Amino acid sequence: MNNAYDLIVTEGVTVCRNGASAPGSLYSNSRCKTIVGSTSKYGNQYFGYSDEFVDRFREILNPVSVCYSRVEPKCDNFGVGHAGTKKFNWAGFAAPSTASIYGTLKKPYSKGVFSFPSYNFNVAAFLLKDGSVVYIGGSHGGPWISVDVNGAAKGPNQIGRDFFQILGFDKKILPLGADGTYNKSANNGKCECSKNAGAERGNYFAGAGGAGEVVSGGCCSAKYLSE
Repeated sequence: MNNAYDLIVTEGVTVCRNGASAPGSLYSNSRCKTIVGSTSKYGNQYFGYSDEFVDRFREILNPVSVCYSRVEPKCDNFGVGHAGTKKFNWAGFAAPSTASIYGTLKKPYSKGVFSFPSYNFNVAAFLLKDGSVVYIGGSHGGPWISVDVNGAAKGPNQIGRDFFQILGFDKKILPLGADGTYNKSANNGKCECSKNAGAERGNYFAGAGGAGEVVSGGCCSAKYLSE
């Protein structure tokens, strides 16, 4: 993910939609910001990445299959009972639904009970040759890139076990849990990778606007890479 992102930045592709970025109190680099009332090819006002970024990111990753929430081909996921062709049963969300088959480290997914909806990763999904799935999502504390290392068709589909989050900036990416990716005051001063830490349920990986409690398992993204 880092190599792809660095290449895009080096090539001069505008990462943030309409070039709109602004540093926030939590962030060391400029983060792609919400553009209220606007829409793009791939996302609504909460999606900060540019269409050009999404297209180039897809080219570099060279996926074997792709799907989207807003444009064709739209994701159709068997895991949440979404009716359709089952062509995209590797994707962990059902377009245009906010439902997903992912759970937190504290609360695994159970059928029909969504401990973590797909707000932050349901813009685009790319199935890679190794069976992993890369998602691009909205700007509630993001924009986010999420990776399911073994695909949604295989369990456990839990944040912090096989599903991990990366926070995007205009020039770089950082794994959730790294300094500058979360609000320390809302998380007891540290981002802890533990079943007993973080929010059991939630709409967003790091709270609305990136200022809340990190969802349980979210902090494991940085821990596993650094330790």
